[in-house]
Amino acid sequence: MKKFVLSPLVISLTLLVGCAASKQQSNSDSVVSDFKDAMSCVTSHSKPSPNSASNISLKLVGTYVSGNPFDTSSAEIVSYDECADKIYVVNSQDKTVDILGFSDSGAPTKVGRIDLQQAAINAGIEIGAANSVSAAEGLVAVAIEAAVKQDAGIVALYRSDNLSLLNTYPTGALPDMVALSSDAKFIVIANEGEPNGQYTVDPEGSVTIVDLSNGYQQAVVSQVSFANFNDGM
Repeated sequence: MKKFVLSPLVISLTLLVGCAASKQQSNSDSVVSDFKDAMSCVTSHSKPSPNSASNISLKLVGTYVSGNPFDTSSAEIVSYDECADKIYVVNSQDKTVDILGFSDSGAPTKVGRIDLQQAAINAGIEIGAANSVSAAEGLVAVAIEAAVKQDAGIVALYRSDNLSLLNTYPTGALPDMVALSSDAKFIVIANEGEPNGQYTVDPEGSVTIVDLSNGYQQAVVSQVSFANFNDGM
């Protein structure tokens, strides 16, 4: 059954106020080594230290409104990338990912968007809506369903600094959630496999795993089936 998330087309940004420690740049090996040297992570923001939780308070510093009609999934899934210091917002209505930066006061403001049509051309398919986004270590992964939901979709991988498309990878039917590992070496996608209205076509639900350890051009894509868990197996 399809899970619907009902939310207003507003993103509220809260500011965590408390004792903060200086932000440390990650020293972990990056999967994006073939272009990482050309990227510089933003390090201007600080974050609370682990032992300051008792002093944390929340304060609303601003909101962002997509401008599309209510209940059109135009601001459903949000992901923040510490490296780029940007928020990435799935806009299913426009088939884009909206990108939010921060004003001097910390309020979110739209600074750009990712048009997903180039990903469709790269993959050689007609696309439907974007369903999920995940950002980490200067990479942005977007789960995109096919124009016909019962067909295999794709996950598209972008650079966060210039928004260029790095590659696309095949998924199962209706990729509905995507997650980048914290080191950006793996992408995991949950494929919902939603049937059509008449239940004459009912694709299998599955999980897609993209191993980026050897770089985005040499990625290894695995489709994980749950067929062995069917009754009688």
